[in-house]
Amino acid sequence: INVIMAGQNADGGISETQGEPSDVFLTALSLTALAPYRDDDSIGPCIERALDWLSGEQHSNALYYDGAVSSSRQTSAVILALGSLSVSLADSRFSKNGIHMLDALMRFYSDGSGFSKKRGDTPDAESTELALLALCSQKNRRNSLVLRSPVTGSGSIDFSSSDEETDSSSETK
Repeated sequence: INVIMAGQNADGGISETQGEPSDVFLTALSLTALAPYRDDDSIGPCIERALDWLSGEQHSNALYYDGAVSSSRQTSAVILALGSLSVSLADSRFSKNGIHMLDALMRFYSDGSGFSKKRGDTPDAESTELALLALCSQKNRRNSLVLRSPVTGSGSIDFSSSDEETDSSSETK
């Protein structure tokens, strides 16, 4: 937590080292990591400043850019961060010109193949993985990177402690 917060710049964005240019991808991933600590008095303001910075970095087409090119990876990372923080994509800070971020992200999807980093490129594994994590975070309304069931010392997952998943699966039978 201290390392992440030490990288926050005066503009609210986060970089590897304070004073370097703030980075959308690093800020979004940092927010995902900080999300469980949002209610902490020393961390909450850091998160809010980073959210404000991310809002300002979003382009009018609801996408985020890597340099001068729109990027599914940056956009996916922000969607994942917002989902982790329970910030709605309909939040006025992240809905630009009536364009929803999920609609913007889908511009990078190639039917049946996956997501590409840049529009028109060949889909790649990293872009597809990030987009799927982002989409799952919105569908499930939680951080897709956090296990809902603890992993035991043997490496197996204890599914008996996941009441919500068990309840929802039994309802569909």
